[in-house]
Amino acid sequence: MSTNGAECTRSFSHGITPLQSSKSGTLAAIAELTSPTGTTNIKQGLSWAWRVVKPEAPFTEADPTPDDPRQQAIVLLTDGENFAGNGDGCKTVFGYSSDGRSDMNDRLRALATNVKASGVKLYTIQFANSGGPLQALIKEIASGPDAPYYHYAPDPRTLQTVFQEVANHLSELRLSK
Repeated sequence: MSTNGAECTRSFSHGITPLQSSKSGTLAAIAELTSPTGTTNIKQGLSWAWRVVKPEAPFTEADPTPDDPRQQAIVLLTDGENFAGNGDGCKTVFGYSSDGRSDMNDRLRALATNVKASGVKLYTIQFANSGGPLQALIKEIASGPDAPYYHYAPDPRTLQTVFQEVANHLSELRLSK
């Protein structure tokens, strides 16, 4: 049954890449993302990322009992504002297009609060889509409103620099512990 004539959109055929220590495996998964389609559902991306870094099912690759205190981080990249193409999961439950944005943003804020309260550092990167409400939202959900936790990357070259800065900060955190 559809709501407003809209059905659920198809998921990626390759699914989510679990945690791994293989750089080539990660790069191969990224290479599969050659022609992404669909809409922006930031909360959905953050929700799956949080599931992946936890050592519980359905993704059990994280070490549940590490020798050192666990340090977890999520790097969230978005190129657009929340857009209700399939709502927050299916059947346009929040409306369609920008109509559902306010509810989706509220759910993203609540989720980000829970992610950070669980001890996960949240780095956010706003790519290409400058300023405005998106900037305020992405700064708000990050572990801090400025670098090293929030970055704006207007172009691919800056995006590479931002990823390097985030990697450097993660390395510093690891070494300082």
